[in-house]
Amino acid sequence: MNHWHKSLASGVVVAVALSILVPTFSRVEMWPFLNYPMYSRVMRMGNFQTLRIYGIPKNPELKRFYIEEPNQTSPFLLQRLTPSLSRLLEKGRDDTAEAVHYVLDNYQRRRKAGLHEGPPLQGIALYAFEFVMDSKARNTEKPYKTILLLQLDAQGNQVRL
Repeated sequence: MNHWHKSLASGVVVAVALSILVPTFSRVEMWPFLNYPMYSRVMRMGNFQTLRIYGIPKNPELKRFYIEEPNQTSPFLLQRLTPSLSRLLEKGRDDTAEAVHYVLDNYQRRRKAGLHEGPPLQGIALYAFEFVMDSKARNTEKPYKTILLLQLDAQGNQVRL
């Protein structure tokens, strides 16, 4: 092997080693298709906020209920829908109400088609639930704070809060 080949081989080995070592020690993700930082950070203290969509039944005897069944939110997956709504809210987008109304229309359309057995709705509400982080997860059903962010009637008109 001549000098040029040895230099090229050494350069490739050094480049591969650096591409592994630099991200490891700098804690910076440099790979073009690596998009999984969600599990790399542990929330130790503080509050956690999540959004939930509640249906408001036409029947006044029924209480508001959390729309969480896949057949009620399809084609949207709930684990993707609420983060998307959260991003709309964070960016101050005006079309958040339109997106929530689309969820209501989709729910009603699927109910009429017999794809789920949920009650007919007169409206929909978007809530933010804030939880205080508990290492033993004792408060998963009891939020620290509940905030009604948006409420729409069946026509998509915003109900004054």
